[in-house]
Formats: sequence, C-alpha cells, structure tokens
Amino acid sequence: MATATTSERSRTRDYYELWGPSAIFVLFVLFGCLYIVAAKERGFGQVYVTFIPVALMLVYALVIAFSRFLRLRDDQAGDNLYYMGFLFTLTSLGTSLYHFNADRNADYIVQNFGIAIASTITGIALRVLFNQMRRDPVEVERIARLELAEAARRVRVELDQTVLEFDHFRRASLQSLREGFDEISIQVNKVGENLLAGLQEVTQKSQAPLEAASKSSGATIEGLTKRVVAALEDSANRLAGENEKLSVSAKAIAGSLDGVKERLTAMQAPDEVIKIKLDPTIKGLASAVDRFTARIDQHEKVFGAALESARLSSEATREAVDRIRISTADTEAGIRETVGTMKNAVMSFESVARSQAEQVNVVMKRSDDTLTILRDMSTASTERDARLIDTLSVLKEMEAAATDRDTRHMETLSKLLPGISKNDNVIDLTNAKETPAPAPEQDPEPTKWSRWPFGSNA
Repeated sequence: MATATTSERSRTRDYYELWGPSAIFVLFVLFGCLYIVAAKERGFGQVYVTFIPVALMLVYALVIAFSRFLRLRDDQAGDNLYYMGFLFTLTSLGTSLYHFNADRNADYIVQNFGIAIASTITGIALRVLFNQMRRDPVEVERIARLELAEAARRVRVELDQTVLEFDHFRRASLQSLREGFDEISIQVNKVGENLLAGLQEVTQKSQAPLEAASKSSGATIEGLTKRVVAALEDSANRLAGENEKLSVSAKAIAGSLDGVKERLTAMQAPDEVIKIKLDPTIKGLASAVDRFTARIDQHEKVFGAALESARLSSEATREAVDRIRISTADTEAGIRETVGTMKNAVMSFESVARSQAEQVNVVMKRSDDTLTILRDMSTASTERDARLIDTLSVLKEMEAAATDRDTRHMETLSKLLPGISKNDNVIDLTNAKETPAPAPEQDPEPTKWSRWPFGSNA
C-alpha cells in the first residue's frame, strides 16, 4: 500500500514538473491579453492598462523563481518573460489598430504604442536579469576543471601518503615481531639455563644428604648386624654350653635313676621305705629341673633382647630409607614443577606468537581492503570527471543554442518593427500599410533540450 502511494505521488510530481510550467505560462499570457483587450474596450486609464500586464510579468517571474515544481532553467525563464512581454505588446498594438479609424489622430497609435512598449521593456529587463543570474558554462567548466584537478591532486597525495604509511606500518610490524621473537628466544634460553642450573643444584644438594644418609644407615646397619651376630653367637655358645651341662646332668641323673632302680629292684623294700629313701633323690631331681628351666628362661630373655635390638635397628634403617624416599619424592616434585613451568612458558610463547601472527594477518587484510576502497574511489572519481566533462559539453551546446536563439529573436524583432524612427519615434503609417511585413524566419527543428515551445525554442 505504501509503495503504491509513493508511486502515485511520484507520477503526480512528474506530471506537474512536465506540464506545470507550460500551463502557468499559457494562463498568464491569456489573462494578460484578455485584460489588455478588455481595458481598451472599456477605456481604462493608461496607468491601469500598463501597470497590470507589468505586474503580471513580475508575478510570473516570482512564481517560476521560487516555486519548486514550476522552476525552469534561467535561460528558459528569461525567454518566457521576454515572449510574454512581446505578446502583450503585440496584443496592445493589435487592439489599437483595430480601434483606429480616419477620424482619430496618429497620436492615439503612438500613445498606445508607448503603453505597449512598457511590457516589452519589462520582458527584456527580466530576461537580462535571469540571464545574468545564470552562471556562465565556460566559468562553470573552468571552476569544475580546477576543482577536479585539485581533488585528483588531493586524492593522489592521500593515496601516496596511505601507501607510505602502510609500508611503514608493515616494516614496523615486522621489526616488532622480529624483536619479539628474539626477546622470547632469549627468555626461553634463560629459563632453560636457569632450569638446568636449578636441576644441577638440586641434584648436588640432594646428593650429599643421600650419601650421608646412606653411609650413616650403612654404618648403623653394619654395627647393628655385628652386635646382633655377636649376641647371637654368644647366646648360641652359652646355650651350647648349658645344653652340654644339661646333657651331662641328665646323663648323671639318668645314671643315678638307673642305679636307684637297680637298688630298688634288688632291695624289694616296701612302698613306704622306698618313698622315704627316694624322697631326697626326687627333691634333688626336681631342683635340678627347676635350675635347668630357669637357665632356659634366662637364655630366652637374652635371645629376646638380642632380637629386640635387631628389630629396633631394622626400624631405624626403615625410617632412614623412608626419609630418603621422601627427599627423593620432594626432589622429583620440584623437578616436575620446574618442567611444568618451562612447558607453560613455551606454551605462552607459542600463544603470543600465534596471536601476533593473527594480528599481522588482520592488519594486512585491512590494508588490502583499504587499498581496494581507495582504488574504487579513484575509479569513481574518474567516472565522475568523465560525466562532468559530458555535462560541460552539453552546457556548451545549450549556450550555443541560446546565443543563436537570441540572435534570431533580435532579427525577428527588428523585422517586425521597421517603421520606428530614431529621431521622433513616429510610425509612418502609409509605409506600414503599403509595405507588407516580412514573414518571420522559420525556427530550426527543436533540439532535445526544449520542453515547451514558449521556453528555450519559442
């Protein structure tokens, strides 16, 4: 709906612009001519007969000068005003000749001609005014050429400056990237050297405690082993001696028991007698067994103490080994942390280098786009210059056509008014009646610039 309304408005505006100026010109001319005829018929005063046509011409000049839809070119507006005044003059003269008869004096014709010539003078004055307001095509061409040359020079300077700035920016970017790579390489080398120095220092620092702990633990274990072996050998020797003594005692007891058995068997004594006689022997045997048990317990305690000492030595050795393992784990963690830091530094360097490369690619792409835009602007400026040159050539043709038209109009005016005297401004009516007016010259075919016969090619 909105598109249809806009299209209708556009067609209406084009219609007004095409036929509006012609219709307004025809209306003003008809109204002025009818007023002149009516005023002469009714005998209006000279002031009214002269003032109203002149006022109509001034109003028409204001209308075509300030109305947007009725605006014409300055040469067309001047021609329309000139022809309007000329038509008012001819209408006034024709009406005067129509009312002239033999009874009236020739002063009547001269007086009416003086009234009519005012519209012609007004038309010529307005035409001169509009033509003076029009800019000279030659001057327009000269100014346009100067402006085009200045614009082309400025565009060329801007393009050269832009190319130089882009070249400088490219060199600065490459230098900055090269310096950045060199600096990052130096930093990476420093980090590697510091890492190797740290690893060597950590290795050296951890080597001495490990060697000391290893030596101390070896000496401790060796001493404990020697003491345990000595204690075990001592215990074994004592146990062997005690066992030998015990075996001797057992053999003696066994021999005693065998002797007692034999005597008991030989004696065949009653139970009470045997009991009384064996009681001391049994008591001695029991005490010997108790002593043997006590010695065995003592040997067991000594052997247990030796085992406890060996266990304590083993625990101390295990603790030393645990401390060594913890120190080694800490050293390994430090090494891993250093390696991780170095890896992060390398990754950061890689990301920074990649981002800088991307930025350089973006800058180069923008530079290419800017150069393309500048190249398109230069092409558009060249095309605009060509169109302006074509316009200037058209203006020259229009100026030549207007000059030819003015020449023909002046020749036509001089041929239509042959009876005017330069000394007394009296018309020779006899010659005017006898001598036929020459036929006006035929205008050439209308050019492509004429829009209305009363305009540029009237």
